[in-house]
Amino acid sequence: MTSKARDSNVKQEIWMLLRQLSNA
Repeated sequence: MTSKARDSNVKQEIWMLLRQLSNA
């Protein structure tokens, strides 16, 4: 797994968490 792919995955997870917090 490349660092770029992992970084993109991490950003995606963080974005999802932020959206959940905003909806809460």
